[in-house]
Amino acid sequence: MDKNLLVSVVVVAYNAENTILETLESVKSQSYMNIELIVSDDCSKDKTVMLCKEWIVNNKERFNSVCLLTAEHNQGVCRNFNKAISRVKGEWIKIIAADDLLLPDCVKDFVDYTSRNSEADFITSVQKVYRNSFEEENCINPNCIEKSHVFDKDSSAQLKIMAYHNFVSAPTIFFRKELFEEVGGFDVRYPYEDHPFYISILEAGHKIYLLNKPTVCYRLHESFSNSKAKIFNYNFLLDSKKFLKERCFKYYKFNQRYAVNAYYLLLYLFEKYGLNRQKRFNILLFKILRHAIYLIGKF
Repeated sequence: MDKNLLVSVVVVAYNAENTILETLESVKSQSYMNIELIVSDDCSKDKTVMLCKEWIVNNKERFNSVCLLTAEHNQGVCRNFNKAISRVKGEWIKIIAADDLLLPDCVKDFVDYTSRNSEADFITSVQKVYRNSFEEENCINPNCIEKSHVFDKDSSAQLKIMAYHNFVSAPTIFFRKELFEEVGGFDVRYPYEDHPFYISILEAGHKIYLLNKPTVCYRLHESFSNSKAKIFNYNFLLDSKKFLKERCFKYYKFNQRYAVNAYYLLLYLFEKYGLNRQKRFNILLFKILRHAIYLIGKF
């Protein structure tokens, strides 16, 4: 392992006063030492920036360098990430949201993997999933990884699968800055950063590699794409369908296009009639219809 390799850890935040110090402490506690820390806040309305400033004053000596970026207006996650990554000096980048954690050997494990796999420039890993907080009794999946068999395939095969299903969780990724620049960064046309980024990487001929061990802890809670009252956030899913039509449909077979359109029609009907997740029958009905649609598309 090259201990002199500079790794840039990018933490993005928005109204994260209740969680960001826990995230920053997890970066500080990394067993790998040569780390640049960049925190980018997207115009939080709470105490996030103040807490970050105080924490940085007390902990900046731990890092190769530290940078706190702020914004006058909320720009969205893609622009926030792009702004932060444009400032990094490291050859490799680890991104994390301000409500998740890096496990103590996260950066060390990724750097060690790159020394054994010199051809890898984009790596994902296993993650531990928690509900609401990171007490062990709240861990609902200690080894979360989807479609692990996909990582044995080449980039072309991975692209066809990724077009149908995003099998990489954003908190787990580790990538070269050169690769990020090659594909033009995160696509600001969409409200989420991960799936379009993966499509761009695979279309450019780069394979996704797997470090088969947990490196991060992901917090599962209510978020932008997950509304308490309803089964889904419909506006978010409209943007998701736009992305699929613009970037992924060209890789679909006819039955798969039909299934995707049927799925979004189902979502529209549930939205139109106000069906919510608090009624058990609505959830059961939604799952049954969704499964039938997936069988049509053979997802």
